[in-house]
Amino acid sequence: MTYNAKGDTAKFEKYTDGVLNGPKITYDSKGVRSKQVNYVNGLLDGAFLVYNREGKIIEELNFKEGKKHGIQHYYYDDGVLLRTETWDMDSRNGEFKTLFYNQTLQSIENYKKVTAKPNQYVTAELYGCPTKEIAEALGQMLYDKKPKKQALDSLKDANIVVSQLRGEALNETVLKGNNLAKGVNRPIKSGKLYYIAVVSELKSMTKMEVREGAFEERFPDGKIKSRAIYKNDILIEEHVFDEQGREIRTFGGTPNSGKEDDAMPTTPKQKKEKEKKKKEPKKGE
Repeated sequence: MTYNAKGDTAKFEKYTDGVLNGPKITYDSKGVRSKQVNYVNGLLDGAFLVYNREGKIIEELNFKEGKKHGIQHYYYDDGVLLRTETWDMDSRNGEFKTLFYNQTLQSIENYKKVTAKPNQYVTAELYGCPTKEIAEALGQMLYDKKPKKQALDSLKDANIVVSQLRGEALNETVLKGNNLAKGVNRPIKSGKLYYIAVVSELKSMTKMEVREGAFEERFPDGKIKSRAIYKNDILIEEHVFDEQGREIRTFGGTPNSGKEDDAMPTTPKQKKEKEKKKKEPKKGE
């Protein structure tokens, strides 16, 4: 138990052999409970509750072995539901829904947990030179830790192209696959230039989840703002509308009005049924 300067309880927590094990409750300066969580062997496990100054719950989360797990709830300051999220051991896996204050839909997203190989990301500078000899000379200068300006000034008549490459460099032609290692040690030939790569950072990151299914966003009056369908993180179809309901952008599908009856089909079967329904003649025709 921890107390503040006024003698009121500021924090309550339980330990086992020096490790948090059990409930932990914190209070604000007025003695109102602000957070209540639970630990098992030093890791968050179970309900994770956050309160506002009036004592209403504004975050109702759940953890398992230190990771977000299950359905998470977020509330407006007066306790009205704001957002729900579905997690599986720190990976988004299911529906993410946000509501306006009147509880109409603001947005919806869908994700799927995946087990994937790590992707390699690099931060590097590429120096393109007109000849292999110039590239090798520049590489030696840079690897000898000479100032960049000194290296460039010494070869300023060689028409060196200097560029910065950031992000998933392994998708770039010059640094594709094993070329990254080659570029660090010797020039890479691509097109008419020879490239030297100076890598400042190289790290691996594993994608934990992908976008999978329907994504939708609405204006406050309920009109559709955008609809999209993803499959394995790839955008298959997208429709974007203005506030008057007019479609202003279409990708991978047939333009529609944005009305509820024209909701974008989410599966090939739904599309066929919808097309069949449109073709059926009305009675009496």
